[in-house]
Amino acid sequence: MNAEWLAVRYLTDLAKLERLLPPGFSLRGEPVVSVSCAWFKNLYWLAGGGCGVVAVDFPVSNRGKTETLDGLFCPVLWEGAPDAITTDRENLLFANIPEIEWNRWAGTASCETA
Repeated sequence: MNAEWLAVRYLTDLAKLERLLPPGFSLRGEPVVSVSCAWFKNLYWLAGGGCGVVAVDFPVSNRGKTETLDGLFCPVLWEGAPDAITTDRENLLFANIPEIEWNRWAGTASCETA
């Protein structure tokens, strides 16, 4: 398996992010959202094919009864292979995600979904 990743981070409104959090969670640090696109190639379960994933996440803390855990909260995730959605997880959305386009000469990359 081979993977390529592309991510964009941006500062946003704290109150808007807090409205997305389930009970017990709080924003950790600055209200920075990360939107990432990944393209996976040579997947054995796709007979050597590939698929893309687009995720949105931001840093959070969760206070339990005995400990506090820090991590990333991912309110939405799109996957380009419907098999993973229909057979495994109900919190994924399907999207057509083509491979990441790299322009190494210009130092740019782009990712899109449809």
